[in-house]
Amino acid sequence: MTPFTALHYFASPAASVHTILRWSDRLRHMQSVAERYLEALDKGWYAPDAEAWQKGRTQWKLNLPVDRREAYEALWGPSAGFSQISGERWFSDAIHELIDGDSETAEAWGRLVADKPYLLGPLLDAPEPYRMDEEEWLVAVGWKRDDVPFHTCFQLVEPEPNTEATEEWKLQLVLQDKLDSNLLLLPGQRDGLPEDWLPFLGRLERDQARCAERIPSLTGLSWNEEGAAELTDAQAWEFLQDGSLRLLQAGYSVFLPAWWEDLQRNRPKLRAKLKNAGASKAGSLFGADQLVQFDWRVAVGGLDFTEEEFQRMASEKKRLMYIRGRWIQLDPAFVEQVQQALKHSGRKKGLSFREILELHLLQQEEPGTGAGTDDPEDIDALHRRLRIEVELNSQMAELIGRLQHTERIPVVDPSPALQADLRRYQREGVSWLLFMRRFGLGAAWRTIWGSAKPFSLSPIFCMPGRNQPVERSLPLQHC
Repeated sequence: MTPFTALHYFASPAASVHTILRWSDRLRHMQSVAERYLEALDKGWYAPDAEAWQKGRTQWKLNLPVDRREAYEALWGPSAGFSQISGERWFSDAIHELIDGDSETAEAWGRLVADKPYLLGPLLDAPEPYRMDEEEWLVAVGWKRDDVPFHTCFQLVEPEPNTEATEEWKLQLVLQDKLDSNLLLLPGQRDGLPEDWLPFLGRLERDQARCAERIPSLTGLSWNEEGAAELTDAQAWEFLQDGSLRLLQAGYSVFLPAWWEDLQRNRPKLRAKLKNAGASKAGSLFGADQLVQFDWRVAVGGLDFTEEEFQRMASEKKRLMYIRGRWIQLDPAFVEQVQQALKHSGRKKGLSFREILELHLLQQEEPGTGAGTDDPEDIDALHRRLRIEVELNSQMAELIGRLQHTERIPVVDPSPALQADLRRYQREGVSWLLFMRRFGLGAAWRTIWGSAKPFSLSPIFCMPGRNQPVERSLPLQHC
């Protein structure tokens, strides 16, 4: 039999016309227990098991009136036919069957779960997730009525940036009317609080304790009569990064500074602006490994800082700073990555064209940090962890543009000394090779037509305007 069917059978067993049933002591005990359980289901004397539910087990428990508890406990004496744990598991399984087996009950339960996510399991996917006490959890899931007329909220208040005195961050309690969410009052405004709120102000101490449980670094805060406590820069940073989320998941509303959302969207990055080089000979602008000088800029929170300004800010070792009328965040991991990139570039006195080209092409793709190694010498790992933007000058932009779009490369006519007719694609290929050679870049040309026929490019490279062909013969495999 299923748990719910067994409950009905043992509570009111039907007589058999074919045989005589003799009930053992164990089965008679089960009859007594089933009678109590069936009455509890009929009267609604049950509730979700808060402790089990928060551990991910959907389990129910009896919630008997005070005058019925003694008689129930007496059923589990030494002569009991089975354990109390087994009995209550039977009761819980019967409720699950009742929910699943009745379409209206299942639909009502589905609406409740959709409205109360706490019923889905633990609040946080963490080694030691936050546990509410039973009363708090039953109120949070809507099983018990909460007569408190307001919600307790937490607001992070930033220091006044234009005052000479050093001010700390503040964590402020705010009371929000349950019927009018736009009505927000401070606990210290006793004269302005509604009369029916005053008897419930004592619960604010419980909310302060809950805050410390959720965010251990805030343990021992000194709350004043206004319902506010001062935070250090480190505590404020943790509250912004992680603590606010923990309070939200515990059922509290949290108000953060308006600029925090912008800081989360504006990802910091390192920007390199190519210095304008003087006129150079067309034949030797630079090679793939030749170093190019940059002016470095660090973009944080929508502001650009020079390398010197950034290093000065980093030396203060603050996560949050108010500069040029804005709050910015300096994540230690980002600071370390920038310093590694600057150190790498400074040791080499610049970046190579190969590195510039790679960073520029990555910049045009989807930006992301990716997973890199910890080797500070590995420029690939650096630009995977750190978003580096390259601002090209006109000369470099033209070069990279032609490398990406070969149709921009002028087609060069071969020397009259060449006793052959080149097809269009051959002239374009030779022009591209000459273009790459002009900038000291290695290249190979391969087509998909014909058979392999190596031949010398010396007469082809003897172009108009050149007095001498190249010194060595470069074989071209035309396939």
